[in-house]
Amino acid sequence: MIIEILAAIIATVLGGLFPLIRKFAKSRFDKLYAKGRYGKFHQSVAKLLDIEVGEEKSFDKRLEENFEKLQKAFEKVEHATEDFNELLREKEASVLVMKEQVEVLSRKEENLKSKMESMGESPDETQKLFEESIAKMRKRNARRDYAIFVFAVIFSGLITFLVRHYVNV
Repeated sequence: MIIEILAAIIATVLGGLFPLIRKFAKSRFDKLYAKGRYGKFHQSVAKLLDIEVGEEKSFDKRLEENFEKLQKAFEKVEHATEDFNELLREKEASVLVMKEQVEVLSRKEENLKSKMESMGESPDETQKLFEESIAKMRKRNARRDYAIFVFAVIFSGLITFLVRHYVNV
């Protein structure tokens, strides 16, 4: 219980001393800054205590800096807007190209559909012509096959005769 009371007293004292320490450190760092002796160690301590050291800026100076920041931000936004518009133009151009391609393909599809419909109207005629051409090819192939067979029989007979006559087998 005594430790808890002691911890509460220490926390209260330190909590009350922290603003005093910040105030004292700020006045000390401002004096060092004015003399030109403000170093890295002092910057680290000031950052740790969350103290801004340096010249106090006037309202006009701060306003001017904020306007400069605003102008830079506006330029960045304007540049981003231009980039975005360029991207939109590119997308629009690609969409137009795709639409043209779709139209060309639609026309081709319609053309092919009309051809298929015209072919579908006369399948009997087409089928008859196809069967006739196949029948002619079969007749030609049959004649060729018979001719090859006859030549093969004659050739094998000739070879047999020559082998028996000259080789005496």
